[in-house]
Amino acid sequence: MVFVAIVNNEVVGIVRVEECKLDDFFVETKAYYIDDLVVKESLRGKGVGRTLLTEIKKVAKTNGVKILKSRVYTFNKEAISLMERNNFENLYSEYFCIVD
Repeated sequence: MVFVAIVNNEVVGIVRVEECKLDDFFVETKAYYIDDLVVKESLRGKGVGRTLLTEIKKVAKTNGVKILKSRVYTFNKEAISLMERNNFENLYSEYFCIVD
């Protein structure tokens, strides 16, 4: 799915969402994976991202999906803040090592 935010006939935000299967240790079997959430720079912090996430939550609820997940890079402070303000929690960390 793709959600698009439009203000005054202009695309100001977009987010891609796909349904994915969860690992067997979860009670729920599926989730919506939120990826590529982008908001026009001049409108960041003005509710566009929150509105997109709210619409995703509505669709998830309608479709019986109870878990939303997303990967956000640690350097992307704006995205982390958006997710935390919208009740997302950091469930785990992923570590990388570059081998010479």
